[in-house]
Amino acid sequence: MSWGGRGEAFNQGYDHDDVNLRQRHHCTDVPCCLVFLVVLGAFGIAFGYGTTQGNIGKLYHGIDYQGKFCGIDGPDGVPGKPYLFWCLNSAMTGASIEINLKDPICVEQCPGSESAGGGSPYEAQAECKQVSSSMQINSYKTMVVMNRYCFPDTNSIYKS
Repeated sequence: MSWGGRGEAFNQGYDHDDVNLRQRHHCTDVPCCLVFLVVLGAFGIAFGYGTTQGNIGKLYHGIDYQGKFCGIDGPDGVPGKPYLFWCLNSAMTGASIEINLKDPICVEQCPGSESAGGGSPYEAQAECKQVSSSMQINSYKTMVVMNRYCFPDTNSIYKS
């Protein structure tokens, strides 16, 4: 059995006058490559414009409750506070914890992380008073994620 273009088993049962594949088919690679290159060029121009006219750091820095970017200098940034932290809605009671996901704040260090040290209860974040209704809200132990975000350290929060 031959799988080549002219093998008997492959061509068996076909009328070569009706099905002439070489005449029916044509190359479509060249137009597709040209369209691909035009689209690639358009994305290159958009990327170049974005990097020269914008601040690429805004893509990966956290945004606080005021719409400012953590760790970025300038009027729309919070310099010196590179980490995004979510405050508690109220004081922790037992194993219950409610985090205010709508109003994060920028902090210098993640509370309770290895880099911050600190004991329990962790220092209250001053800005948490502005975004929550409680007068005194203690912090909780966090871990640094992607060197930008303070996520709750669930191993320490739910320990019995």
